[in-house]
Amino acid sequence: MQVASWPPGSFDSSADRVTNPTSIPSSFSAYGEPYSWSGREALGPFSGLSSLNNNVHAANSDTTQLAAAASWLFGMEPETYLGILLRGAPDGPLRYDPAGQRRPSEVLNAADPTPGAPGLNSYAVLPTYPATNYMTDNGLFASVPGEAANHANNAMSAFQNLLRPPQVGADPERVRQGRAVFERAGCAGCHSGPALTNHRVIPAADIGTEPTRAKAGAKMEARLAAPGMFATDTPFPLPTDPKLVPLPIPEDKLPQLLLAWGQGGTEGGYKVPNLVGLAWSAPYLHDSGVAVGPDAQKDLGLPGTLEKGVSPDPANSLRALIDRRIRDRIVAANEGSEKARTARATGKGHGYWADEPAGFTEADQRVLITYLLSIDRLTEDLPTP
Repeated sequence: MQVASWPPGSFDSSADRVTNPTSIPSSFSAYGEPYSWSGREALGPFSGLSSLNNNVHAANSDTTQLAAAASWLFGMEPETYLGILLRGAPDGPLRYDPAGQRRPSEVLNAADPTPGAPGLNSYAVLPTYPATNYMTDNGLFASVPGEAANHANNAMSAFQNLLRPPQVGADPERVRQGRAVFERAGCAGCHSGPALTNHRVIPAADIGTEPTRAKAGAKMEARLAAPGMFATDTPFPLPTDPKLVPLPIPEDKLPQLLLAWGQGGTEGGYKVPNLVGLAWSAPYLHDSGVAVGPDAQKDLGLPGTLEKGVSPDPANSLRALIDRRIRDRIVAANEGSEKARTARATGKGHGYWADEPAGFTEADQRVLITYLLSIDRLTEDLPTP
């Protein structure tokens, strides 16, 4: 029931055992650092993008490698944790039979294609495994034999930073007018720079969204190693004494990093997202809660869109993002959905308005939305990162 409540296009791989999925982030990543919904991926190659890609290919795609940390992450014995995972495996060598003779770890070890590394995937393992490291959740780097350690993640980052959304045709004059409304509404205070983000993490209380997701990394502070990685020319499989590279955190960056991870006594925060490709990324906000379908009067919130197989309309959803009267109806619709309540997908927060109470007309809203949907490239002519 918990997993089934996630809105399509969302995921929850946090270790807090609280259902609070977030939208899968945009792949239009150039100049959008730091990465992830909270900005927690901020260190290492490509301004943290390789850290995000590593966690997708390591911690998120292979839950068996968390067994070594299960006692302090989940309060479970490793065998219990593996037993829960493998009992639900399809029939085959990874299926654990509670009535059988083998322990869950023995089932895993017998079927493991990478017996020299934790879990099922191919990893370069830091000496600090399974401790958390701000470059890697657990000290593992997904790696391919015959390549340098972590090379595939860096290659993915280089590719991802080249992606641009398809162009959306729009009247240049209406786009210009919409940009003027964007400025007048104060949006550029946070959404500035080449990808329309100021790269900041905003405290959850300030942004006003449902707070539990912002604290999802708090438990990991209990087992925290100094951030580091393997040198980029380190071969994989690793040599006997691989070269380690520390990743120092500048003093002025530490408060933002702690906020992004929900650590250091903070309540956590959410990163100002970039605005490139909004025509392709509805619904909006980290919880996917701001969703309106083609019928702006009926297709409201998650129960009116994704829960019944209706794709959110980008223009209608953006209007709900900036108009508090429509947003109130969306929040009410989400509150009436058992699935949305279970997923803590509220559509609340980001209370920055361009509506009638704020002094904006419907005509202003229309050109503003035209501008937002037209952002299909970087706003400045900059070299490829």
